[in-house]
Amino acid sequence: MHVATGYAFHSGELALQKRDGTAETASRLNSYIKTEIDVVLGRNDFFHELRTVYMSTIDESGNLWVSEISGESGFLHAQDPKTLTVKMSKAMVVPGDPFLENVERSKDRRVGMIAIKFDIARRYRTNGTLSAFSPDGDVAVSVEEAFGNCPKYIQHRKIVGRRTQMGIETLSGERLSPEAMAQISNSNTFFLGTINKNGNSDLSHRGGYEGFIQAKSPTEIEWPEYGGNGMFMSLGNLMNDRRASLLFVDHEKSGDVLQVTGEAECEWGRTDVEGTGRVMRFKVKECKLHPCASPYEWMFEEYSKYNVAHNQGNPMKPKSELFPLSVKLAQVDSANKSGSVRKMIFWGSTSICFKPGQYMSFNLKHPTGTLNRTWTLTRPPRNGGGDFQFEIYVKRLENGTASVWMHEIDVLTYHEVSAIGGDLSPFIGLDELPKEIVLVSAGIGITPAISILRGLEGHKDVTVRFFHSERHEEDRCFADELLSAAERNENLRVILTVTDHAEPLEDGRIRGRINKGLLDQNMDFERSDCHAYLCGPGEFMSDISYSLVELGIPTAQIHTEDFTF
Repeated sequence: MHVATGYAFHSGELALQKRDGTAETASRLNSYIKTEIDVVLGRNDFFHELRTVYMSTIDESGNLWVSEISGESGFLHAQDPKTLTVKMSKAMVVPGDPFLENVERSKDRRVGMIAIKFDIARRYRTNGTLSAFSPDGDVAVSVEEAFGNCPKYIQHRKIVGRRTQMGIETLSGERLSPEAMAQISNSNTFFLGTINKNGNSDLSHRGGYEGFIQAKSPTEIEWPEYGGNGMFMSLGNLMNDRRASLLFVDHEKSGDVLQVTGEAECEWGRTDVEGTGRVMRFKVKECKLHPCASPYEWMFEEYSKYNVAHNQGNPMKPKSELFPLSVKLAQVDSANKSGSVRKMIFWGSTSICFKPGQYMSFNLKHPTGTLNRTWTLTRPPRNGGGDFQFEIYVKRLENGTASVWMHEIDVLTYHEVSAIGGDLSPFIGLDELPKEIVLVSAGIGITPAISILRGLEGHKDVTVRFFHSERHEEDRCFADELLSAAERNENLRVILTVTDHAEPLEDGRIRGRINKGLLDQNMDFERSDCHAYLCGPGEFMSDISYSLVELGIPTAQIHTEDFTF
C-alpha cells in the first residue's frame, strides 16, 4: 500500500526547470507530490499540534487572497487522506478578512494551504477544492495535491501566549499606507499565493533577513527570489497566470496582519542581487491592513541557516554565521563497482558543527550558472561534534546537470557551501538515543543511514537493524563496511536486497524489495520504543512507513529525509 501520486509538472514549471538547470532535481522530487495527504508519515500528528495555518482563496471578482487562520490545537484535521478539515468552532479568522465570504460565496472553489511549524522549520502544502462549508461547523477541502516542502528560509519562532488586546478595524485601499510599507520592509517572513495552470490555487512561503523584501512605492513590492527546491511551482504558475497574493504577519511585535492582492512577475538576469539572479515584482491592486489582529504572541528564536545577506547589509545577522563557506575538493574516489557513485572529500577553512545524518548544501558554480544542490555528509564529525573535513557521495544521474559535472571536476578546485542542516538523525531532538533503531534505505538513500550507523559505533547497547535495497549489486556502496560492522557488533543486523530478478545473488543477499514480512522477520525487539530512519524514493518511503506502522512503530517515531521537504 502506498500514497497515491499523479502530479505532472505543467508547461510553466517545466520551462523554468529547464532554464535554471533543475529538471533533474525536480524530476526526483516529483514522486513526493501526492494526490492525497500522507497521514501515515505523521501528517495528522503534525496538523494536530498546529495553532495557525495559512490558506489562499479567490473572491467573487477573481482576486486571490491569503489568510491566517488560528485556533486551538486540533482545529486542523485530516479525517481521511482525501479530506482536510478546518473546524471553525475551534478556529478564528482575522476580523475583516475576506476568507469566510470567499469560501461561502465565490464560484471559484480552489484553495491552497500551507501548514508550517516554525519551531522545527517544517511545512506541508495542500491544494484542493472546497467541498463543504459551515460558519459554525467545518470548512472541508477535497485534496488534489499534497506534499512536504523544503525547510529553507524558515525563521525559528514559537508561540508564547495569546494577545491581551486585539484590534477589530480593517484599513482597506488600493495603495499601501506608510504603515503597511513599513511592515513589509521590516518583514523576515511572508506567504505567496498563486494559481497554477492545472486549475489549483497554490500557497508557498518566503523568508530572509529583515529588509530582503521592500515596498518600493505604494503600489510596488519587490523581493529577491532565492533558490528553493528547483520545482518552480510558484514562478511556473505566474508564467500562465499573473494573479498573486501576499500575506504579512508581525508575529513578534504588533500582531498586525497585512493582505495584498495583485499581479506578480519575475525579472531574470539580475546580477546585482546577492544570492540569486531573479527578482520578483508585485503590482498592488488592493490591500487590507488589520492592526493587532493575529491572536497569538510569538517569540523569535533564530534565523534560518539558509538566509542570504542582502545588499543593504544586515545588522541583526549573527556574528557566528559561517556561510557561505569556501571549501576545497581534496580527494575523489569511485565508491562502487559500477562507478556510478563518486566519493568526494572537501576541506574547509574552519571547523563546523553537524550531526550524523545531516546534509550539506552547495552553490555550484556551473558553466551554465549557479546550481543549488544538497548531499548527505556521510562521515560524522570527528572533533567535539565539529569538523573541517566533509565527505559526500554523489550518484551520477542520466542527464543530471549537477551530478554529471560533479563526476568530471578535479581535485584542488574550490566550491561554495551555503548551509548544513536536516534532522534525520537520532542525535537531534531526542533526550537520549533510542535503544532500538531501524535504518531503511534504497539506492543512494543509503548515505544518511551509513552516517547514522557510523555515529552509533561507540554505542554498543543500541540494537540496530539496517535494511538496504539496490537494483544491481554493482551499484551498492558500503556493502563490505556494513557486513564487517555486523560481524563486530552482535546488536547490529544487516539485510541487503537486490531487486533485479535476473541478477545472480552474492552470499547473504536477498532477492526482492524490502517489505513488511522482511521487516517483521528481523525486528525481534520491542517496537513501541523503536525509532526508524528512512531515505529513498517517495513511494518507497510511503510503503515502508505503512509497514512499520502496522508492525507497531508509532508514526511520530518514523523519520524521513528532511531535505526533500
